[in-house]
Parts: sequence; C-alpha cells; structure tokens
Amino acid sequence: MTTVSEAVTSLKELFDKYAGNSDEKGTLTKKELTEMLHNEVPGTEDMSKAEIKDFFDSLDEDGDGRVDFKEFVSFAVTLSMLYEMA
Repeated sequence: MTTVSEAVTSLKELFDKYAGNSDEKGTLTKKELTEMLHNEVPGTEDMSKAEIKDFFDSLDEDGDGRVDFKEFVSFAVTLSMLYEMA
C-alpha cells in the first residue's frame, strides 16, 4: 500500500469510528465531532461549546447539520497545515 492510500485509509477509519454513532451512518453530528476531537486531537478538551459550534459550522460546508467524509477531509487537510506551521 502506498503512503497516500495508507493516509486515506487511516482518515476513513477514523471518520467511520465516530460517524453515525448517534443515528446516521456516514456523517458526523456535532456531538460525534466533539467526541472525536476530544479523543483524537490533543488540546481540544478545553474548547467551549461556542468554539465547537463555530468549528462544526465551518466544516459543514453545505449547511445540512452534518459533516460528511468530504467535509471531514477538508478538516484533516486544514489540521495538517496547522501542525506544519507549528
């Protein structure tokens, strides 16, 4: 497996681990995204509800109240760029 395919597989596995736990498979609710952030991204435990809402809304590009895999990948790319700049 190539490095790119390993990265995509890892992203999909992470997304699937949290997506649809509440009710709808294949999307993240705000609650599921919050759980994922707190469990998987160090330093997010202290985010306020307002910060989480703003972050969720910025990911939810189509405004349907859920984050699909395409929107999640945008988040991963942004996170990657932030880590690179740190």
